[in-house]
Amino acid sequence: MLLSEFLRMNNENNVLKKGIRCTNQSWNDYLENIEIPSQTICENIIKFLGHGNKYKEDVIRSQLIKCILHSSRPNQLVELVLHIEPYAAPRPRFTRFGRPYNPPKYQDWRRRFQSLMDWGTIEGPVEIDVEYHFLAPSKKRYGFSTINKDIDNLDKSLLDGLQSVGFIENDKFVYRMNSIKYNSNENKIVLKIRHGGIWNK
Repeated sequence: MLLSEFLRMNNENNVLKKGIRCTNQSWNDYLENIEIPSQTICENIIKFLGHGNKYKEDVIRSQLIKCILHSSRPNQLVELVLHIEPYAAPRPRFTRFGRPYNPPKYQDWRRRFQSLMDWGTIEGPVEIDVEYHFLAPSKKRYGFSTINKDIDNLDKSLLDGLQSVGFIENDKFVYRMNSIKYNSNENKIVLKIRHGGIWNK
């Protein structure tokens, strides 16, 4: 159930809207699933519908939070195919003076990645599904890959690349990431990025 459905179901004769003293603009935004109520508004809803019954309030709180979490999932999708071999981010190396630096091969990969990513900026939280495709040797079967490249290092290089070109504001906004490796017929990275913010192309 979405937040909007929960609110409509409990707003017979506008009693809920009046009871929590909500502005028309905010209420309409809640009903369109555009805005999520603050914790204060949520507690006002719970108390109003619970009528002082603690057990009932706990049940309503659980239902309301579930609806909010379901409603807040990003609903816009960006799909990209990048024709570049996935690269696992290496550990940084250090100069003799202790300054960290990235190996030249990784720097070169980052430059090639950046040249493929002139796509604007996504603002706000994002969810990423990514497929890493590796050109399979002639004796290897197509399918899931168990090559000696850790998936977390592949994810790191991808997120660093997306952030460095400004496609995402910061990799801290990635709240969920699903990754998979394949032996395939070509090297490429397939991305599905869900977001609920603004895509400034």
